[in-house]
Amino acid sequence: MRFGLIAWCALGAAVVGLKAHLDLSARDQADIAVRAAGAVYRIPTAIVTNGEGWRVDLMRLAGCWDVRHAGLVPALAPAADCAEARAFALDLARLEERPAQLSVHAVDVVFWTRFEPPASHLEALSGLVGQVTPQHSSRWQLYRLDEPGTPWVYLLTYPPRTVAEAAAAYAGRCYRADIGTDIGMTCSLVERLPGGGALSFSLGPEGVVVLPEVRAQAVALAQAWRM
Repeated sequence: MRFGLIAWCALGAAVVGLKAHLDLSARDQADIAVRAAGAVYRIPTAIVTNGEGWRVDLMRLAGCWDVRHAGLVPALAPAADCAEARAFALDLARLEERPAQLSVHAVDVVFWTRFEPPASHLEALSGLVGQVTPQHSSRWQLYRLDEPGTPWVYLLTYPPRTVAEAAAAYAGRCYRADIGTDIGMTCSLVERLPGGGALSFSLGPEGVVVLPEVRAQAVALAQAWRM
């Protein structure tokens, strides 16, 4: 019984020590190196709002939190969901040099290592592709597909011919309180990045007015993080 107690104490001390090591290592890192398809991005640690917790610790142990660091226990990779897409919630207000329009208007900013459109959006698009012709917006540099009789407007990078193409072209969805006008429109958008990965964010009515500038700044910001 005494041996068992000693073993439990030793195990507890080891866990506490390992946790302290992980926390210290995290504090020493100015950024997190994340692989997205064929590119690696160094996201500033200070702006990541979901970079703590037991799941993050598990990913650090498995070696899939930061691509520069090998895991202490690689066998934990399946339990840490290392093969799954990762989403980093970002607070751009914490940036020292903030892109004007993006940091002011964009909320719910997320960096995705692999982005997939919401299933409900694809379901709606499946009934529209081939039935409704997308209209090109020269100002937005996007195609918009208005769902008839609803307040929803889907944004696409090119006119899709199939549902699979709609998923690849998906750039977001907007909501119109009055389906007769775009005044007061709000949007949730996603910018696919050239090297892989994506940035998603939401815009209120004032942000939609400067949507092209916000999109350009989102891409420029992510490209500045690319290694």
